[in-house]
Amino acid sequence: MTAEGNKKRTRSPAYPFIDLEEAIRYTRLAYEQEDRHPFTLEAAASHWDYKATSSAVNQIVSALKQFGLLIEDPANGIRRVRLSPLALDLMVHDGESDLQRRDLLKKAALNPKLHREIWDKYGGKLPSDTSLKIYLLREREVPFNKDQVDRFITQLRDSIRFANLAPDDKIPPAEGAADEAEEDGKERNEGREDEQPPPSRRRPMQPGTKEDTYTLDDGQVVIQWSERIGAEEIEDVESWMQIVIRKMKRAAQKADEPEED
Repeated sequence: MTAEGNKKRTRSPAYPFIDLEEAIRYTRLAYEQEDRHPFTLEAAASHWDYKATSSAVNQIVSALKQFGLLIEDPANGIRRVRLSPLALDLMVHDGESDLQRRDLLKKAALNPKLHREIWDKYGGKLPSDTSLKIYLLREREVPFNKDQVDRFITQLRDSIRFANLAPDDKIPPAEGAADEAEEDGKERNEGREDEQPPPSRRRPMQPGTKEDTYTLDDGQVVIQWSERIGAEEIEDVESWMQIVIRKMKRAAQKADEPEED
């Protein structure tokens, strides 16, 4: 066996593949269809516009569990999950000005063990991305895979920003879900280090912008544009979209071409 074959690949510790804002969106879609009742992963796939066989469903479930929004509900040998008390409270307190909702979001943001570890290590005042990478890749007892670290840091910062966490916040972890979610996350991450996160991370909506989404079998097409866009600029965007569509068609044709022997 070669020296290269003996090298053990570094696997990242469990962490959510989506940020908290996306996790809340998937939670709401499940709540609208299932309320507080248990549901199968096949049902979840339908609610989230994925194929039942898509690996994205397991990754979303894992992320929601790590945020404390989903818990397992074993019954009759069929895997079912249901929304957690934290998730149900968030669905009830749905107004942006609701003070209780703010506390609930902060609790969810710090529920993943790795989020809590970093938040506590730096006292809620995160350093630069470069310093975080040095810690995660070289100083942490269980290091990160270097190909995953940028994705994690972006997801962590987006979750903290969405929850409006402040350095002096003292937020206890959500009850019951963290340990189970960590083990589930390790299982879901195993062998998937090269995969992209299932749903695309959306850019934050800026004031004066609009957004529209078209759902595909294995993902989404999301477009954002300024409300003040002029007629000439609309023509420019239309021309640009035609170029994008031509690129998509070429890519699809190449994917359908049989490989040469």
